[in-house]
Amino acid sequence: MNAPEGRLPRTLGLWSSVALVVGITIGSGIFRSPAGIARQAPNPLVMIGLWVAGGAITLCGALSLAEIAAALPETGGIYAYLREAWGRRAAFLFGWSELVLIRASALGGIAVVFGEYLLRSFGIDPSSHVLVARGLSAAAIVFAAAVNVRGATLGALIVGVATWAKFGALALLVLASFTLGASHGASAAHFTAPSAGHLAVGSIGLALVSVLWAYDGWADLSFASGEVKDPARNLPRAIILGTLALIAIYVLTNLAYLYVLPIEAVARSPLVAADTMMALFGRAGVVLVSFFVMISSFSSLNGSMLASPRVFYAMADDGLLFQAIAKVHPRYQTPYVAIILAAILGVA
Repeated sequence: MNAPEGRLPRTLGLWSSVALVVGITIGSGIFRSPAGIARQAPNPLVMIGLWVAGGAITLCGALSLAEIAAALPETGGIYAYLREAWGRRAAFLFGWSELVLIRASALGGIAVVFGEYLLRSFGIDPSSHVLVARGLSAAAIVFAAAVNVRGATLGALIVGVATWAKFGALALLVLASFTLGASHGASAAHFTAPSAGHLAVGSIGLALVSVLWAYDGWADLSFASGEVKDPARNLPRAIILGTLALIAIYVLTNLAYLYVLPIEAVARSPLVAADTMMALFGRAGVVLVSFFVMISSFSSLNGSMLASPRVFYAMADDGLLFQAIAKVHPRYQTPYVAIILAAILGVA
């Protein structure tokens, strides 16, 4: 599908868009944040309630964003909505913060998790090979950038394959927990165990922040709104379907954690998924989880590299950044300068 010169073509279908929502959002949060949440809210039912509440809040945001995205399906997403609602100054401040802080640190952070878990998958301690881990992280960013310069369709395909792989991995963890857990100390009594500590209102609020962090990313599809086919129909569906899928897998995964491990053990475990799989499969389970996290991080990195540079492209197209950043590749029809800029900042 060819677009007018200097414009981005609409190449992303419904399921590619759903995969982007899920792929960008599921990073390392679901594998790491339950421990902190269990410490802040040391009651199994409260903990599960927080994941449901966080999902409900996220769904409210998704429903609101879906309506706006359908009405204004422009590249840049939230940037474009702020520009129309509050003017160019507000939009510029949002885009500038994305450029110099939010996206650069996010890409770097996701890539570091990928590099460390890639080494861990091969039985190598990343803390003893820091330069190698960082080199792999930088290489992952460069690879993701190259793929997305080649085309949004190729980038979305890789995100889609990796997304369904990690979605399947979490489904496997849930299924294994409930089918094999009983013979490895799992118990439904873990769900109704008394509170392991003092439960304060302020702590519940802090735990909810961690839950919402794990859900963060559901809105990033909006950045690529200008490349979604039939946006009035597909954007709302993709955002809502992706968010519902996230709520389901997050709640089920936390139920699996709490079924296999008592909440005290969850609170002590910075890598609760690894400990859950360790209880079920021994050392092989830990290696398997390392592989899951590596795939999850790479999918999130690739999805972010597809979506976030569109903000910089839109800003440059509006004259709020250097005009060169709005260049579209003559062959691949992608915002290649914006993608390269995002990659350089992420590597740095």
